Amino acid sequence: MEYAVSGDSGKETVERIIGYTNGSTMVRVRQGKTRILRPASYRDIAVLCRTSSGCREVYRMCRERGIPAFLQGEMEIMSTEEGKILLAWLRYINDPEDRWGIGAVLTFDGYSARDITSMIGRLGEGETRSPEAAEAMAGYRDKRRMLLGKRRRITDLISAVFSFYGLNNDMTQALTTVISRSHEGSLMTISDVIGLIEDGIKNGTTYPVDGVQGEDAVTIQTMHKSKGLEYPIVIIPYVNRGTFPSTRGDDSMFTYSPLLGIRCGRCIEESNGSMLIEDSWKTFLMKKCQTKDYGEERRLFFVAVSRAMQYVTVIGSNSKFLEGMIGSGTATAARSVKEGSVPAPVRGPPVPAEMPAVPEMRQRRLIVPVHDILRTVAGTDVPASDGADGAKKSGGGMAYGTAVHKYIEMMADGLEVGQDVFEKYPETAAARKIIDGIKSRGMEIQAEIDCSLPLDSQGMRATLMGTMDLIAFDGQTVEVHDWKSDAGAGSAGEYRMQVSVYAHVAESVYPGHRVKCFIQWLAQGRTEEFDPLSMEAIAERAREMLR
Repeated sequence: MEYAVSGDSGKETVERIIGYTNGSTMVRVRQGKTRILRPASYRDIAVLCRTSSGCREVYRMCRERGIPAFLQGEMEIMSTEEGKILLAWLRYINDPEDRWGIGAVLTFDGYSARDITSMIGRLGEGETRSPEAAEAMAGYRDKRRMLLGKRRRITDLISAVFSFYGLNNDMTQALTTVISRSHEGSLMTISDVIGLIEDGIKNGTTYPVDGVQGEDAVTIQTMHKSKGLEYPIVIIPYVNRGTFPSTRGDDSMFTYSPLLGIRCGRCIEESNGSMLIEDSWKTFLMKKCQTKDYGEERRLFFVAVSRAMQYVTVIGSNSKFLEGMIGSGTATAARSVKEGSVPAPVRGPPVPAEMPAVPEMRQRRLIVPVHDILRTVAGTDVPASDGADGAKKSGGGMAYGTAVHKYIEMMADGLEVGQDVFEKYPETAAARKIIDGIKSRGMEIQAEIDCSLPLDSQGMRATLMGTMDLIAFDGQTVEVHDWKSDAGAGSAGEYRMQVSVYAHVAESVYPGHRVKCFIQWLAQGRTEEFDPLSMEAIAERAREMLR
């Protein structure tokens, strides 16, 4: 076992990898039924870190030095540079006026603070942007428009963002997999994905990363991931005070110990008339009064060391774990304390905490797709649904209805579609006239807007989720338009219920505006305008269908 004292564990780790593979270190490995002695190669080396951030740092430095390596283990992938690049773009896609989004994108792309101010800073009266800044921002708007077209295919959207930077590594693959799996089969919106990434950064959430191992590559893992494995050479970096043993406390919402009982790490505080969720200083103080037990850290260190079959290098500085290990000539000897020079603390028997009173649990809020409160269309097994709009009944099929919606969304976003689209999907030509008519009245439009409507009445706690096909608004009026490509009038009542849900969402977003509802029967070439159903009617239907 070798102990190396270094203030830069990452750099020292890379140097040790190079030193082990320069041909002077021999390892005994199994070849068939016999063991042979050969020079060490990259595949014989495992770097085991206490934290995922240490793994990422070693991985980055190996790539910079051209050393083949792959990551394995639980990593805080949302906190990586790749995760933050994706977060910035998603915020810009979700809201072009979000300066934290486009500002971060411009920073990643190498623009200075002065350049960013000239490109997105607020303009005074009579001021205009320079031609260079306007041209650069036009390019970003084009990219955003392209990405908007992929927002229903989250995997394609993420891949497109990473392609801007030529990124294709273990981290980008892990991010794509985790977010795609969360998005698949759910009602997650881009806002939800943004929340997922931000929560992952805030809480240090870890996700599995299993890189593709090359024929000759260094393995980089967390110590927990290495259990049960063996390597000829093991390097353990970042054995530094504050890192190993870990000084990070348990940040779980609830904790338990025989002495303190059950404790909540959060509390509700009132500040300037607002109720805020803050860290509980009482719980924090009581945890600090407890003696730290490093037994688990010692067992973890033993697991890491025992993974080595022949060579172990421990790298760090100023660590309790290294005190007493490092011989003279390489570092200062560990401090010693004479027996009896420090009096033992006097403690009384622990007093268990009293069991707290647990209030009655509130009913859990239900997340309900808006289509789940719609009745099945009479005489068919087809419920009213976005995307297909009953196209199955008219012979077009689900794919047909989805294609119609996609091309209408492109037109609403200002993109051109060819004449062949109008010929193949006649409903798109009818939608084009409607969109042009709305714009001619000076109204702004947005297409495919994810929305939610909370229902809290008579003991019901539910939120209806859906997607508006198109919303148009000006200073006084908001119009909710829903595209329908089926010809059956029997579903009209259910469609009114669906669009009424969207109308009440619009009413909450644009208070003081008059909200109008429109069902656009594209196959028939007619428009049906109606007043939205009341919230009471929507709540009553939800109670009926969710029993």
